[in-house]
Parts: sequence; C-alpha cells; structure tokens
Amino acid sequence: MAGFLCFTETVSIEWLWSQQERGIHPGLGRMKALLEALGHPERGLTVAQVAGTNGKGSTARFLNAMIASVSSVGLFTSPHLFKFHERILVNKLEIPDTNLERHIKTLQAVNDSIGATFFELITAIALLYFHESRVNHAVLEVGLGGRLDSTSAVDAQVSVITNIDLDHMQFLGDTLEKIAFEKAGIIRAGVPVVTGATGAALEVIEARALELNAPIWVLDREIQLEVVDLGLAGLEISVSTPRGIIFGRSKMLGIHQSSNAALAIAAAQILETPAAAIQQGLETAVNPGRLEYLPGTPSVLLDAAHNPHGARALASFITTHHLEPVTLIVGSQADKDFAQIARVLQPISSFVVCTKASYSARAAEPKTIAAHYQNARISSNIEDALQLAREITPGNGLILVAGTIPLIAQALEKLGNLESEGRIRWQ
Repeated sequence: MAGFLCFTETVSIEWLWSQQERGIHPGLGRMKALLEALGHPERGLTVAQVAGTNGKGSTARFLNAMIASVSSVGLFTSPHLFKFHERILVNKLEIPDTNLERHIKTLQAVNDSIGATFFELITAIALLYFHESRVNHAVLEVGLGGRLDSTSAVDAQVSVITNIDLDHMQFLGDTLEKIAFEKAGIIRAGVPVVTGATGAALEVIEARALELNAPIWVLDREIQLEVVDLGLAGLEISVSTPRGIIFGRSKMLGIHQSSNAALAIAAAQILETPAAAIQQGLETAVNPGRLEYLPGTPSVLLDAAHNPHGARALASFITTHHLEPVTLIVGSQADKDFAQIARVLQPISSFVVCTKASYSARAAEPKTIAAHYQNARISSNIEDALQLAREITPGNGLILVAGTIPLIAQALEKLGNLESEGRIRWQ
C-alpha cells in the first residue's frame, strides 16, 4: 500500500462524533421520527438489507458491486477503517465533505426533540445522500441485530441474513435462538429472504419467514454453491439458484467468502440484476481489512476476526494454505470472547504479541488478552508490536494481525504510510 491521506474535520462533524456519548439504545421509534422529520428520504429506493453475525459487510459489498455494474446504488456499512466517509458510498464513491456537512446540519436542526443515537443519525445521513444522489438502489448493512436496528425502519425488497453465532450477547441474547430471533426481525411480509444460517438458528428464521409468507432461499438448499479455493489468488465460484447459474472469480480471500458471495448473488438475482452485472460485481468486489494480504519478507496478513466464528475462518485459511510459521499480533474489544478466540488462534501461532488499538474506546488491555496465550509478549501499541514481530519472524514466515477494525486500520497506517482521522471511536 502506498499514499498519504489527510483529513480535516468541521464543527458539524465534531457534533456528529459527540453523539456516540448517547450510547446504543435499540428501537425504531426515534428512527421513524427522524425519517418523518426529514420528509422520508428512504421512499422510492429499492433496498437490500443485510444482517448476520459474520460476513454481512462482505456480502453487502459483493451485492453493491453487482448492482453498481448496471444501476446507481448507495451502500451503507459500518464500521470504517480510516475515515467516516467510507461508511456511505454512491456508485462506489465516498460521500464528499460538503454533502456530509450539509446533511449533518440538517440533522442538528431536527434532532433536539428526537434524541437519535449516533447510528440512527448516520443511517439518516446515508438515506439523505442516497435521495440527493437519486440512486435507484440501496444496500444497507445492519449495525446490531436486526429487529430494532435503525436500518429496519426502511422497507426492503430483499432481506439477507448471512449466519448466526454468539456475539453482542448483552444486546441480542445468550443463545443462538435468541440471537436468530433478533436477526430474523428484518424479515417482512411477502419479502424474499436469503440466508446462510444453519441448525437451530435456521429453524427460527424459517418459522418467521413462514409466519410472514416471505419466500426463503437457504444456502446449500435453494442456493447451491461450488467453490475452488485459489489461496492468495482468490476464489473460483459457481452458484445455482432457482433464477439460474452464475460462474466467476473473486479476489476476496478465504473459502468462507464464497458463502457471502453466494448470498449476494441470490439477492442480486431476486432484484433482477442481469447475470453479466452479477459476474462483474463478483470479480471486482473488495472488502479492505478482511484477509488483506501484503507480500514481503516476511509477508503480512490482516483480518478483522473479532469473534470465535471469524477466528475459526481465519485459522482455517492459514492452515489450508500452509502459511506458517505465524507471528500473531492480536487485539480485542473488552466485550468480546477473546478467551475463545485465543483457543482458536494459539495452535496456528509460533509467536504471539498482544496489543491494543489506541483509537478504540472499548479495547481490552494487552496483558488481559495475553493471559489466554502461551508465552505471549506485550506491546502497548501497534507500531511497537509490528517492530517486535519483524524481529522475531523468519523471512519465510507470516505476520498475522487479527482483531478489531481499529487495530487493523492502525496496522495498515504503519505499513502503508497512511493516516486515519485519528480519533477514538465507540462505534
């Protein structure tokens, strides 16, 4: 990576960041009031809503790239790597400063009586910008759960639920069934659903779809997937659904991405996206910070594996493609199950360095994480961790940076001479 990014911030953007102090308060009342006050900018959009425990960001980016090959489309995702603007794209381009500032000022004028949360406000900004840009489609990634997420205040024409695993249990419940119930909250009457869920979680989702007479396609049933893992060259994918067969290649790494691609292909077909556009989107979609490989001596692999499910996918990629020996640089949020993550990543690691992202308000202390690894070393920041990893990793080895998005962003800054907005964030 090369280049240097420089960010400037205004009083309006500072106000937006300050709204993180309101915390996370699931519910649709404030978002519906906000949309009413704004004149319903969401109306007229053809919307795909994407929920799930893991892979929803990659699935949203696959689907966005497919639609963008043939139509105007807005993409709303979270969190971001380097700067806020990455969360809101129109035709693959970030929202400009002038538009962002204008929409923040609009929200400032109406929010005192509503008290919307940070995530509700940024959802509204995305919808205002999509309306202003006159896009035909919007792909909205759920922030948390689904049933009470701000994106669920918008009517969707297809619902995507990637998979269900234990995460955000303080908000969503302590069993797969409870979490699946929250994710299934994005299902609407008569609106098609595609999902990669399995087992008890799938039973919950199917029951909700049946209740609402929503047609459902399930991965490995209505959606048939064949994949060839090309390692560091990406994936070769064939997907068959009731709407036809799509074949192509993806530059995203890891066989788990094939499931995300398959769900995006199914959703794109439901939205009547031409096959050629789906294939082109499959081949062009990227998701920075997710199994991002930087060749070198030693090489570096970065992945935002922040829960056990993501850690298992990462470990599988490492072992399948014999990328050892591995020096692991790991960080975590304090509310994540980093003990279970350690049980997954320890066996693939020859050396472990525990650190933290300075931009994350929820980062766990390195010594707390290190207690779950054997002979782990501790670095107080990512720069020192990278330097230590270079010293102890052989030239034919791999430095693996895993954990939170802020940690991945800071590692990429140091490795690629980049600069982020450099502020602490909660969300």
